[in-house]
Amino acid sequence: AYIVGGNLGSASGPYSNSMVAYDFATDSWSFKSNYPGTLSYYRTSFTLNGFGYVGSGVKLGPGGYTYYDTFYSYNPISDAWSPIPSYPGGSYAGMTSFVFQQQAFVGLGTDNSFNPNNAFFIYDPILGIWNPGPTFTNGPLRSHGVGLSTSSRAFFGTGYLSGNSLDDLWELTE
Repeated sequence: AYIVGGNLGSASGPYSNSMVAYDFATDSWSFKSNYPGTLSYYRTSFTLNGFGYVGSGVKLGPGGYTYYDTFYSYNPISDAWSPIPSYPGGSYAGMTSFVFQQQAFVGLGTDNSFNPNNAFFIYDPILGIWNPGPTFTNGPLRSHGVGLSTSSRAFFGTGYLSGNSLDDLWELTE
C-alpha cells in the first residue's frame, strides 16, 4: 500500500510530494522516492501491471487555482518515477480512475471554472498512449467519485456535483 503526498492542511497548503509505503510483513511504513509532479492535491491514481500511476490535481496559489494534466508512473522495484504523456482531455481535479481489462480508465472531475468533465480516456501502458474512452451522458457529472472493477465488470459513482454528495453507482458499458 502506498500514500502519495497531497494537501496537509487547507486549500492553500501546505502540500507534500512525499510517498510512503506500507509493508504488511513487517507492519511498518517507509519513505520512498518523492512524487516528481507539482505540489498539488485532488490527484487521481491507479495501479496497472505492477506500476503505480499518479496525476492531475489542483493547487491554490496567490493567483488562484491551477489545475494539472501531468501524470507519472512509479516503478516499485527501482523506486523511480517516470513521466507519461499528459492526460489529453485537459486539466482536471477530483478525477475518477479504475483499471478494467488491463487498461486504465481516467475521467470526470472538474476544471478551473468548476465545469464538470464527462469524458474518460483510456491509458494503454504497453503503447504508452491515451485513447479516447466512453463519454458519460446518462447521469449527473461529478468530481471525487470512485471506480472499481471485477474481471468482467467495471463501475464508477458517488462523488460530488456542485457541492452536493452523490450516492449513485454506474456500470461501464461500451
